[in-house]
Amino acid sequence: MDATEVDQSTLAVSNGRQFIVPDGKDPEDFVGRILRGKCHPPDEVSGFLPYSALTETLTREVIQVVLGQNKTYQSKAEALEDTVRRILDTNLERCMMKIFAILVLTDLTAWMPNFIDVGISDKDLSLLPRAELHSRLNFLRPSQADSFCSYLWLVDVPVLDLAASEIEEVKYRSDVRMPFLKERLIGGGGQGRISEIKIHPAHVRGLSSSSDYVFALKRMSVSSDSRLRCKDEIAALNEFRAPRSGHPNVIQLLLAYEHEGKGLYLVFPLAKGDLNDYWRQHHKHSPLFEDAQWLIQQCTDLTSAFRKIHHHTSFPEKSLGRHGDIKPGNILWFQGGDGRGRLVVADLTMTRFHSDDTVNDTTFSGRGMSMTYRAPEVNVTVREKESQAYDVWSLGCVFLEFMVWYLLGYHALGQPANVKAKQTNKTAYSRDYYLNERGEKCQHFRRARINDDDWWYGEDKFFNVLTGASRDGPTAKVKDSVTKVGLHIPIQPSDRIMSNHTNLTPSDSGLNAYTPLLSAPRQCTTSSTLS
Repeated sequence: MDATEVDQSTLAVSNGRQFIVPDGKDPEDFVGRILRGKCHPPDEVSGFLPYSALTETLTREVIQVVLGQNKTYQSKAEALEDTVRRILDTNLERCMMKIFAILVLTDLTAWMPNFIDVGISDKDLSLLPRAELHSRLNFLRPSQADSFCSYLWLVDVPVLDLAASEIEEVKYRSDVRMPFLKERLIGGGGQGRISEIKIHPAHVRGLSSSSDYVFALKRMSVSSDSRLRCKDEIAALNEFRAPRSGHPNVIQLLLAYEHEGKGLYLVFPLAKGDLNDYWRQHHKHSPLFEDAQWLIQQCTDLTSAFRKIHHHTSFPEKSLGRHGDIKPGNILWFQGGDGRGRLVVADLTMTRFHSDDTVNDTTFSGRGMSMTYRAPEVNVTVREKESQAYDVWSLGCVFLEFMVWYLLGYHALGQPANVKAKQTNKTAYSRDYYLNERGEKCQHFRRARINDDDWWYGEDKFFNVLTGASRDGPTAKVKDSVTKVGLHIPIQPSDRIMSNHTNLTPSDSGLNAYTPLLSAPRQCTTSSTLS
């Protein structure tokens, strides 16, 4: 069959006109060639057959013509109509369009009545183990069953429901091909690898037609630890699914599935980046009133989101939650029409919901944490228990960096830990210092925290541990470099940038007006709570 015949037949099928097979052509083979021509990409080895290609091609008229060649249906109009109705059934539990497509591609449409008799439908193709599916095809010869199963990956591409009221993990066989038109790795860390994906429009349900079908895909390994973390994250995110009591500043989980032997996957809306990315791309602070309003609004919204996690009143039995890993990398930035966008809490891998009796019973040991933003309790609490107060400390650290970015600019923050620098102005920023408005070299915030640490090697955190200061054990003190972060002090020629415990003293230079916010270092054995 030449290209002209394929194009003409495709047009006829798409427009719903009478389907006519060219003289001398076998209907089954003719339709099979049309389907192969609609693979995306046009390659049976790496592509897949979109569901839209099936619905456009396998119309009622086409199915009747193909099955009409079968002796089973000749002179049996009622039986033929029943079979066509079953193939095109709108009930996904009964639909057999994918099965019919595979039978067309393998020249096995004569066996369509047998598939109906044994009760196999499209939903069974993805979910049944390969061996069980093969055994249910015992009415076929082994070679025919092998041929049918060999086409599963081409046709049996799942349609993803992204609007379910509650997410339940679906398990797909290793040979099931996902309907992704694009997949590009964009980041990752200890909790998983993040890719940008684009899903074929015909394989998504629950989205408006204006969607660009681009999402974020989080992959975790299939180890027992990862499986437990994935289950915990799904459980936490389900607490914020509509129509439940959600929050606009908590990330929405759209889909969860396991791809056998490949990994555990979570699908989310795709953000422009995280808070680190926002700071980096908007590296110059702005004096505009609108920018100050935006910053205050984002801090307010984030506080509201974390309060919702801490007090989720829709679930009275276990209404007290914790995020457990607040940091700029877990606050996502979604770009908006004004160019500023909005910030959303993400990565609820460590989030748990508790009752009053168990809310303070999570241990620090045996779980991951962001060391920079950890609370003093990790170092000074003998019981090693984590309460909701842990989140408050971490959020306060993030908000302080937010203010440093706003008042002094991105270069005053220093390169975030575990984030590859994307320097926007190499002359104004180095590993250890930035240039203030007068061109003077000033230690950036991160280097100042490292130099002001109680450990000899210098650790990037916001507190120091005091030993021997109390008979009750070690206590903690907010670092001087943190309380005096707004001083904007130039580095003197005699200063050793890499030395520990750099002496920071008040100065009239810079932004002294802002230092009263953190002017009094405090003793702390625990943090505050959101109320």
